[in-house]
Amino acid sequence: MYHLKQKRVYCPECYFKDINEKGYYSRSLLLMDFGLVDCKIKRYKCKHCGKDFSADISSIVKPNFTVSNEVMNIVEEYYSIDFTSVRKIREFFEKVHGINISHQEIQDILVDYHIHFNPNIKEYSGYYAFDALRIKIKDISDKYMFLLALVDVCHDTIVAYKVVEHETEEEVLNFLKEATSNQDRIAITTDLKPEYMSSINALGFKHQFCKFHFKQNNNKI
Repeated sequence: MYHLKQKRVYCPECYFKDINEKGYYSRSLLLMDFGLVDCKIKRYKCKHCGKDFSADISSIVKPNFTVSNEVMNIVEEYYSIDFTSVRKIREFFEKVHGINISHQEIQDILVDYHIHFNPNIKEYSGYYAFDALRIKIKDISDKYMFLLALVDVCHDTIVAYKVVEHETEEEVLNFLKEATSNQDRIAITTDLKPEYMSSINALGFKHQFCKFHFKQNNNKI
Protein backbone atom coordinates (compact mmCIF):
# COMPACT_ATOMS: atom_id res chain seq x y z
CA MET A 1 0.00 0.00 0.00
CA TYR A 2 1.38 3.41 -1.03
CA HIS A 3 0.34 6.69 0.62
CA LEU A 4 0.60 9.73 -1.66
CA LYS A 5 0.66 13.25 -0.21
CA GLN A 6 1.42 16.69 -1.61
CA LYS A 7 4.63 18.38 -0.40
CA ARG A 8 3.47 21.97 -0.79
CA VAL A 9 -0.26 22.10 -0.20
CA TYR A 10 -2.42 25.07 -1.18
CA CYS A 11 -6.01 25.47 -2.28
CA PRO A 12 -6.38 25.25 -6.09
CA GLU A 13 -9.41 27.56 -5.85
CA CYS A 14 -8.22 30.52 -3.72
CA TYR A 15 -4.51 29.58 -3.26
CA PHE A 16 -4.87 29.78 0.53
CA LYS A 17 -2.23 27.73 2.37
CA ASP A 18 -4.09 27.09 5.63
CA ILE A 19 -5.39 23.59 4.90
CA ASN A 20 -6.95 20.77 6.91
CA GLU A 21 -6.20 17.12 6.12
CA LYS A 22 -9.30 14.95 5.55
CA GLY A 23 -8.04 11.39 5.34
CA TYR A 24 -7.43 9.42 2.13
CA TYR A 25 -9.25 7.89 -0.81
CA SER A 26 -8.25 4.64 -2.50
CA ARG A 27 -7.03 4.30 -6.08
CA SER A 28 -5.25 1.53 -8.00
CA LEU A 29 -2.29 2.59 -10.18
CA LEU A 30 -0.21 0.63 -12.69
CA LEU A 31 3.41 1.55 -11.94
CA MET A 32 6.66 0.52 -13.61
CA ASP A 33 8.60 -2.13 -11.65
CA PHE A 34 5.64 -2.66 -9.29
CA GLY A 35 2.64 -3.47 -11.50
CA LEU A 36 -0.87 -2.74 -10.25
CA VAL A 37 -0.73 -1.40 -6.69
CA ASP A 38 -3.29 -0.01 -4.25
CA CYS A 39 -2.64 3.61 -3.29
CA LYS A 40 -4.10 5.98 -0.73
CA ILE A 41 -4.38 9.58 -1.98
CA LYS A 42 -4.49 12.36 0.63
CA ARG A 43 -7.61 14.55 0.82
CA TYR A 44 -7.64 18.19 1.98
CA LYS A 45 -10.10 20.97 2.84
CA CYS A 46 -9.36 24.68 2.54
CA LYS A 47 -10.03 26.66 5.73
CA HIS A 48 -10.58 29.85 3.72
CA CYS A 49 -13.09 28.92 0.99
CA GLY A 50 -14.09 25.44 2.13
CA LYS A 51 -13.05 23.66 -1.08
CA ASP A 52 -12.41 19.92 -0.85
CA PHE A 53 -9.54 18.65 -2.99
CA SER A 54 -7.00 15.85 -3.24
CA ALA A 55 -3.23 15.68 -3.54
CA ASP A 56 -2.04 16.58 -7.04
CA ILE A 57 -0.54 13.39 -8.51
CA SER A 58 -0.54 14.55 -12.15
CA SER A 59 3.24 14.04 -12.29
CA ILE A 60 2.57 10.33 -11.66
CA VAL A 61 -0.66 9.66 -13.55
CA LYS A 62 -3.13 11.55 -15.77
CA PRO A 63 -6.70 12.18 -14.55
CA ASN A 64 -9.05 9.23 -15.18
CA PHE A 65 -6.16 6.88 -16.02
CA THR A 66 -4.95 3.90 -13.99
CA VAL A 67 -1.73 3.56 -16.00
CA SER A 68 1.12 5.77 -14.77
CA ASN A 69 2.79 8.39 -16.97
CA GLU A 70 6.00 6.33 -17.07
CA VAL A 71 4.20 3.26 -18.41
CA MET A 72 2.26 5.40 -20.91
CA ASN A 73 5.48 6.93 -22.23
CA ILE A 74 6.99 3.49 -22.84
CA VAL A 75 3.82 2.32 -24.64
CA GLU A 76 3.94 5.40 -26.89
CA GLU A 77 7.67 5.06 -27.58
CA TYR A 78 7.37 1.36 -28.40
CA TYR A 79 4.40 2.00 -30.70
CA SER A 80 6.07 4.96 -32.46
CA ILE A 81 9.06 2.82 -33.51
CA ASP A 82 7.15 0.49 -35.83
CA PHE A 83 3.38 0.97 -35.24
CA THR A 84 3.31 -2.48 -33.66
CA SER A 85 0.09 -4.18 -32.57
CA VAL A 86 -1.63 -3.88 -29.21
CA ARG A 87 -1.07 -7.61 -28.64
CA LYS A 88 2.70 -7.28 -29.13
CA ILE A 89 2.89 -4.28 -26.80
CA ARG A 90 1.05 -6.28 -24.14
CA GLU A 91 3.42 -9.24 -24.60
CA PHE A 92 6.42 -6.89 -24.42
CA PHE A 93 5.35 -5.51 -21.03
CA GLU A 94 4.59 -8.95 -19.66
CA LYS A 95 7.87 -10.56 -20.76
CA VAL A 96 10.30 -7.65 -20.31
CA HIS A 97 8.81 -5.73 -17.38
CA GLY A 98 6.61 -8.34 -15.72
CA ILE A 99 3.62 -6.00 -15.93
CA ASN A 100 0.12 -7.11 -16.90
CA ILE A 101 -1.46 -4.27 -18.91
CA SER A 102 -4.80 -4.88 -20.63
CA HIS A 103 -5.61 -4.46 -24.33
CA GLN A 104 -8.14 -1.74 -23.44
CA GLU A 105 -5.59 0.24 -21.42
CA ILE A 106 -3.11 0.14 -24.32
CA GLN A 107 -5.81 1.22 -26.78
CA ASP A 108 -6.79 4.15 -24.54
CA ILE A 109 -3.15 5.26 -24.35
CA LEU A 110 -2.64 5.04 -28.12
CA VAL A 111 -5.85 6.93 -28.90
CA ASP A 112 -4.71 9.70 -26.54
CA TYR A 113 -1.24 9.58 -28.14
CA HIS A 114 -2.60 9.91 -31.67
CA ILE A 115 -4.71 13.02 -31.14
CA HIS A 116 -2.02 15.47 -30.02
CA PHE A 117 -1.60 18.21 -32.58
CA ASN A 118 -0.18 21.71 -33.01
CA PRO A 119 -3.05 24.11 -33.86
CA ASN A 120 -0.61 26.86 -34.91
CA ILE A 121 0.49 25.04 -38.07
CA LYS A 122 -1.61 26.12 -41.06
CA GLU A 123 0.54 24.79 -43.92
CA TYR A 124 1.85 21.25 -43.74
CA SER A 125 5.11 19.98 -45.23
CA GLY A 126 3.54 17.53 -47.67
CA TYR A 127 5.35 14.58 -46.05
CA TYR A 128 3.01 12.38 -44.05
CA ALA A 129 2.64 9.08 -42.22
CA PHE A 130 -0.73 7.33 -42.20
CA ASP A 131 -1.97 4.52 -39.99
CA ALA A 132 -5.20 2.93 -38.80
CA LEU A 133 -5.56 1.68 -35.23
CA ARG A 134 -8.17 -0.94 -34.33
CA ILE A 135 -9.95 0.31 -31.21
CA LYS A 136 -12.98 -0.25 -29.00
CA ILE A 137 -14.48 2.92 -27.51
CA LYS A 138 -15.86 2.59 -23.98
CA ASP A 139 -19.56 3.40 -23.40
CA ILE A 140 -20.18 3.88 -27.15
CA SER A 141 -19.96 0.50 -28.85
CA ASP A 142 -19.01 -3.09 -28.09
CA LYS A 143 -17.72 -3.45 -31.66
CA TYR A 144 -14.18 -2.76 -32.78
CA MET A 145 -13.75 0.33 -34.96
CA PHE A 146 -10.80 2.01 -36.67
CA LEU A 147 -9.03 5.24 -35.80
CA LEU A 148 -7.56 6.71 -39.00
CA ALA A 149 -4.68 9.09 -38.26
CA LEU A 150 -2.50 11.26 -40.49
CA VAL A 151 0.72 12.81 -39.16
CA ASP A 152 3.01 15.44 -40.67
CA VAL A 153 6.42 13.83 -40.16
CA CYS A 154 8.39 17.06 -40.62
CA HIS A 155 6.34 19.13 -38.18
CA ASP A 156 5.78 16.11 -35.89
CA THR A 157 2.10 16.91 -35.48
CA ILE A 158 -1.25 15.27 -36.12
CA VAL A 159 -2.97 16.54 -39.26
CA ALA A 160 -6.30 14.76 -38.88
CA TYR A 161 -7.98 11.77 -37.28
CA LYS A 162 -11.33 10.04 -37.73
CA VAL A 163 -13.09 7.01 -36.25
CA VAL A 164 -14.77 4.77 -38.85
CA GLU A 165 -16.56 1.42 -38.73
CA HIS A 166 -14.56 -0.19 -41.55
CA GLU A 167 -11.06 0.29 -42.95
CA THR A 168 -12.09 0.27 -46.62
CA GLU A 169 -10.44 1.82 -49.67
CA GLU A 170 -13.29 4.34 -49.90
CA GLU A 171 -12.97 5.39 -46.25
CA VAL A 172 -9.17 5.77 -46.55
CA LEU A 173 -9.47 7.75 -49.80
CA ASN A 174 -12.10 10.14 -48.42
CA PHE A 175 -10.14 10.65 -45.20
CA LEU A 176 -6.82 11.41 -46.92
CA LYS A 177 -8.48 13.60 -49.56
CA GLU A 178 -10.24 15.73 -46.96
CA ALA A 179 -7.25 15.86 -44.58
CA THR A 180 -4.86 17.11 -47.27
CA SER A 181 -7.26 19.43 -49.08
CA ASN A 182 -5.42 22.64 -50.14
CA GLN A 183 -2.13 21.17 -48.84
CA ASP A 184 0.95 19.84 -50.64
CA ARG A 185 0.83 16.11 -51.38
CA ILE A 186 4.42 14.98 -51.79
CA ALA A 187 4.92 11.64 -50.04
CA ILE A 188 3.20 9.40 -47.53
CA THR A 189 4.50 6.45 -45.48
CA THR A 190 2.25 3.51 -44.57
CA ASP A 191 2.41 -0.19 -43.89
CA LEU A 192 1.80 -2.64 -46.76
CA LYS A 193 -1.99 -2.96 -46.58
CA PRO A 194 -3.39 -3.17 -50.14
CA GLU A 195 -6.39 -0.97 -49.34
CA TYR A 196 -4.01 1.99 -48.90
CA MET A 197 -2.26 1.79 -52.26
CA SER A 198 -5.03 2.74 -54.69
CA SER A 199 -6.16 5.65 -52.48
CA ILE A 200 -2.64 7.05 -52.20
CA ASN A 201 -1.96 6.67 -55.92
CA ALA A 202 -5.26 8.38 -56.76
CA LEU A 203 -4.22 11.44 -54.74
CA GLY A 204 -0.81 11.69 -56.41
CA PHE A 205 1.40 10.91 -53.39
CA LYS A 206 4.75 9.20 -53.69
CA HIS A 207 4.12 6.05 -51.66
CA GLN A 208 6.76 4.89 -49.18
CA PHE A 209 6.54 1.76 -47.06
CA CYS A 210 7.40 1.55 -43.38
CA LYS A 211 10.79 -0.26 -43.17
CA PHE A 212 9.65 -2.48 -40.31
CA HIS A 213 6.57 -3.77 -42.14
CA PHE A 214 8.55 -4.16 -45.40
CA LYS A 215 11.13 -6.37 -43.67
CA GLN A 216 8.41 -8.24 -41.81
CA ASN A 217 6.60 -8.97 -45.08
CA ASN A 218 9.81 -10.18 -46.78
CA ASN A 219 10.48 -12.58 -43.92
CA LYS A 220 7.19 -14.32 -44.70
CA ILE A 221 8.27 -15.13 -48.26
